[in-house]
Amino acid sequence: MDRQRMREAAERRFKAMWDRMRRKTGEWKTYRDNFAPARGMFGEREEADAGKRVSKRKNSAPYKIAEEFAAGMQSGLASPGRRWFTLTLSDKRLMTAERVKAWVGQCEEALEGRLLLSNFYDSFVDFLEEQGVFGTAAMFIEEDSLDGVNYRTMTAGQYAIGADHRGKTDRFARKLRYTGAQLAEEFGKGALPDEIRRRLEERETRTDATEYEVIHLIQPNEMYETDTPGSPGMAYQSLWWIEGWDKPEFLRVSGYHEFPVVAGRWKTIGNDVYGRKHPGEIALDDAVTLQQLETDSRAAIERITTPPMLAPRTLYGKIDNRPNRVTFYDDHVGNAPPVLPLYAVKFDFEAAEMKINALKRDIERAFYVDLFRLWTAAPLRYH
Repeated sequence: MDRQRMREAAERRFKAMWDRMRRKTGEWKTYRDNFAPARGMFGEREEADAGKRVSKRKNSAPYKIAEEFAAGMQSGLASPGRRWFTLTLSDKRLMTAERVKAWVGQCEEALEGRLLLSNFYDSFVDFLEEQGVFGTAAMFIEEDSLDGVNYRTMTAGQYAIGADHRGKTDRFARKLRYTGAQLAEEFGKGALPDEIRRRLEERETRTDATEYEVIHLIQPNEMYETDTPGSPGMAYQSLWWIEGWDKPEFLRVSGYHEFPVVAGRWKTIGNDVYGRKHPGEIALDDAVTLQQLETDSRAAIERITTPPMLAPRTLYGKIDNRPNRVTFYDDHVGNAPPVLPLYAVKFDFEAAEMKINALKRDIERAFYVDLFRLWTAAPLRYH
């Protein structure tokens, strides 16, 4: 297949994956706003409004619960404080030899040390929170010249995934933004379009902050040939190109022997690509109700402590409501004061507090936080 047809096929595949992902963004934004306001990337405007989203929250319990969920899951699955994996051989007979067992043990120690030195645990806890909040998480694993391997957890809206006929994830797509100088550093000047390369050679990019949208698509290699050197001999194809630029067709064509993305989906049904029935989905109604009830409680407190007032027009500009100040007025007929609250607020704060606590417990159950706390509180038993 020539590069032009390869580019056209790649663009069709990317568009199909990206469109399917975009159909999920509406519900993902809802999960983001209620459980993880700092997560999710759905465009430049969304990033600019991040501060507004944080300022709208009234009760921080759902955000803390989502973080506790991730910490609890990591503690149970892959705690950095203990060895959570064992290595073995497919041939169990070899594992009976002492020299083989010693070698496997040395491999375990080397792997454990490498994980501790890398950014795996920081990335993994992000992965778990993404999976709990959005139902889907993706961790990109790539070789690193300094640390050997680098782990990078994506956030919802940053990437799209695809699955084969068995439901196994085998395709991954993402968008990134590069300046001209970054493109040259990553892909080399020779791989860039003529116009971008010319601007680099003329050193215009020193003051040019123009960013280019780069697409990265990973998919099964349809031209896979085993024992063949180079990208044809890799099971997965890796394609990079600049969106909107036809020449050259690709910045880079390479590949991977194994799928370099760990994609976690909470639960899939039928032809689902993205996870469902995750803690964020189950706890959403409770989180929305909790925020509304907290908003109502705060509004009631404000109306009681600083209520809107009703006063005769004759006192306009004469009332001094500062502490320890006196406002003088003429007596009116009867004993009714000339200034009084506009309306009486009757709010059952005790009932509201009980409901808020009940909602917190329901959200904790949805995120299994109550179970994690039981595990940590259980006494150690020695035999």
